[in-house]
Amino acid sequence: MITNISIDKLYSHPKNPRQDLGNLSELTESILANGVMQNLTVVPKTDDDGYFVVIGNRRLAAAKKAGLKELPCVVSNMDEKQQQATMLLENMQRSDLTPYEQAQGFQMCLDLGMTEDELSKQTGFSKKTVKHRLNMLKFDAEEVKKTVVNGASIQDYIDLEKVKNDDTKKELLQYMGTTDFRYRLNSAIETEKIEKKVNQTEKKIALFAKKVEDRDLDRKKYTYLQFYRSPEDVKEEGFKERKEYLYTRSTYGINVYGSVSEEEVNDKAEKEEKRNKIITELENLFKTAQQTRIEFIKNILNDKTASHRDVFYTEAIKILSTKSYSSFDAKLFKKIMECDIKESLNKNNAEKVFEATVFASLEESHPLSCYSSWSGEYNERKAQQMNEYYKFLISIGYQPSEAENQLLDGTHKSYPASAEK
Repeated sequence: MITNISIDKLYSHPKNPRQDLGNLSELTESILANGVMQNLTVVPKTDDDGYFVVIGNRRLAAAKKAGLKELPCVVSNMDEKQQQATMLLENMQRSDLTPYEQAQGFQMCLDLGMTEDELSKQTGFSKKTVKHRLNMLKFDAEEVKKTVVNGASIQDYIDLEKVKNDDTKKELLQYMGTTDFRYRLNSAIETEKIEKKVNQTEKKIALFAKKVEDRDLDRKKYTYLQFYRSPEDVKEEGFKERKEYLYTRSTYGINVYGSVSEEEVNDKAEKEEKRNKIITELENLFKTAQQTRIEFIKNILNDKTASHRDVFYTEAIKILSTKSYSSFDAKLFKKIMECDIKESLNKNNAEKVFEATVFASLEESHPLSCYSSWSGEYNERKAQQMNEYYKFLISIGYQPSEAENQLLDGTHKSYPASAEK
């Protein structure tokens, strides 16, 4: 039955899921012209003779703005759960709620004892959609509002659920609605996949080995054996040859180490001594070659005839533009110029300083890295880089020794492979 109730006794429902009533201007104008065309549904307040509006909160607000004194209402005896579901359903049917407001409405219904099945039936939303909306409540309301302003979509929030770590989710929230969001989301998802696989791998390895930190690993007593990336790679038979096994964890997998026998320790010490001897001999050869080059460079810089200038500028810059040498080294510059850059600029002309800078960029800072690996083995790629430098030096008058040529082509007797032949 419709009853006219004084507008002073009508109150907006405190648990209405719709927080923002939107622009009321058009509705107010309609009410001024035609009156209220549809009744409100209200429930009695428990503390006085007033009423809460279950259906028609926007009409109530617009009618107050229009100056109406009373409104047509249907008084209902709905319980609190029914009130909540009715308000939620009404707004949803009219697409009046934001996804976050929907989520708040869902939660209110659940708090009143409604199940997710009941929510789904009452609102027409699938249980999956209900869950997606409820997951939005895990985030701070103000932060969610910011993401909406930035252009975040409900799909962004659905995809965010693929990330399991709550702290990571909160971190990603600040990028939602920006061009960085998708990249960071996919990166976080991939990181968690890797972490899950490493956790599974570690669980299997922990059955045979003891976990230690890198800093606590005694590399004299334990030797590196294998890197495990996947649990499928871990086989029990792989942990039977050594007396003891240790492992360290990295971002992408597990490093396994085995205890070494006394025989292995002695063999390792013998190999290390042999290697150190080779490295020392090679390092001395490389330093000698470098010193010979630097003496030539010094003479070039002090040469006033300028006969090499055209070649220098065309060839040196060409090498610098494509080189994969180490970057400019201030110590090498000082070795060439016998003073630092600031002093050189004060004492010498800019052209000389520039040329010294180029040479310091072409020279490798550590002689050992010019032609070989840190084991002393000849490295063809590194030697090729140095060969380009030598071609440039030869073009401006340098004459390499036989030893230098052998160091460059890998035939020098001091290389380990050559010594074994």
